[in-house]
Amino acid sequence: MQELCTIRQARMYARALFQDAPCLRGQNTPLLDADLILSKLLAKPRAWILAHQQDEIASVAHEFKRLVHLRCRGRALAYLTREKEFFGLRFRVTRATLIPKPDTELLVESVLAHVESQMMKPRSVSVHKDTSALPVLKIFEACTGCGCIAIALMHMLRARGTPPLYVISSDICMRALAVARYNARRLLDVSANSRVRFVHADVRAPIPFFSPSEGTDVVQERGVCVPYDVICANPPYVPSAQARALLQDGRGEPLGALDGGADGLDLVRAFAHHSAAALKEGGCVFCEVGSNHAQRAARIFQAAGFATVKISKDLSGKERLISGILRSQSRAVTARRVARVKHGD
Repeated sequence: MQELCTIRQARMYARALFQDAPCLRGQNTPLLDADLILSKLLAKPRAWILAHQQDEIASVAHEFKRLVHLRCRGRALAYLTREKEFFGLRFRVTRATLIPKPDTELLVESVLAHVESQMMKPRSVSVHKDTSALPVLKIFEACTGCGCIAIALMHMLRARGTPPLYVISSDICMRALAVARYNARRLLDVSANSRVRFVHADVRAPIPFFSPSEGTDVVQERGVCVPYDVICANPPYVPSAQARALLQDGRGEPLGALDGGADGLDLVRAFAHHSAAALKEGGCVFCEVGSNHAQRAARIFQAAGFATVKISKDLSGKERLISGILRSQSRAVTARRVARVKHGD
């Protein structure tokens, strides 16, 4: 096996392998990939890597080769560097979590715009003014993964001086929740971190409610709970057969974070139904979906009791995000329906 002594040799070694790797055909960033791996291993920015190509790398040469060979088999670069930027923040990712995608920033931007236009309309609030008199804003996010949506929302809303808020996020995977909690501790200050709660829950089950008497704690009994102002999610929405085919490239993302059932809408249906039972009347829902079934997804939310259902397009012009406002009486009707099912009526 080729001995790697310097940064330059490591870069040339990786470039040659990446250019010949069948899994990486069509990707034209061999040196960038090599530099990002080196940057992670040496804990140096890419500019430093480029300026120190004669420096020795004996201490990381073996691990560098291991990661290069994983990349040649298709492993996503973010899993090799263990981080991915999203909304200006660098998130830890593992193979228990989906890698944050640029398209999902549309969901965050849409929630931010909604909060600022609807919940801060009566008065102008800045980070320097007292917001204690304002009502507490309650946001729920399902299928949190590495926590990128919840943490980006908390980070941006606190920076913009919104009313006091709590963000409750759920995931069915305990390993993903551990990553999300790690990211929250690392990326948020102590005060903001105390207002983000990650809970173990299935998107196919009723949404856990916010309990005003217990701060960020959540309980299932609806008689003592307060509904949410905003509910959002990036649920698995790739049709099962397509999800399995996508993972044949070796990227390594978890199947459970992609597989949305036979038509890709199984979890979207559940999310729409349970969101209607957990939102306050006039509350807003946001759900990322696949561009191939956005129209069908919109009809699902309309049937669940949402009005003003809108489809927004992502950066590439594809239909990507469903949003809607809960109609009057819809939450109460849905809550009674859920209660009847719960009690076997």
